[in-house]
Amino acid sequence: MTNSIDGPKRWQARAAAWELAALSFRYPGAELAGAVVSGEWADAAREIAGALGLALPEGLGEGLSGRSGPEDALHALRPEATRLFVGAPEPAVSPYEGVWRAADDGVQALLFVNPHSMEVERFMRSCGLGRPEGTNEPLDHVATECELLEHL
Repeated sequence: MTNSIDGPKRWQARAAAWELAALSFRYPGAELAGAVVSGEWADAAREIAGALGLALPEGLGEGLSGRSGPEDALHALRPEATRLFVGAPEPAVSPYEGVWRAADDGVQALLFVNPHSMEVERFMRSCGLGRPEGTNEPLDHVATECELLEHL
């Protein structure tokens, strides 16, 4: 597929894509659950993909839309988010860049204090971004890095 928009509108669509990705990678809350149940999340994904000339899987968003309400959706979203990003004893996939980079370097990953995480934090602060309000996540969390890309 080719991009269907050019110039500033393409940049706006890219920013919207990163905003949706950031919302989607955060631990599910009321905002995400409401958007999923109402179909707004899937509509936004389709609109963004169309604007950027991207194809999405058939049936995207159909599994949770139409639930009885956001609370019902949260009961479906949170266990999966926990399995993927929190896990016990380990997550299926770490949401932290520093964990991945430490594995590449063959060293033990330490949240907040590894050189890669600290580098991300310094760069984000130089861009005027800090830790999202109400969170205590390292800034190298995938959702925060998506917010950085939205900002840029």
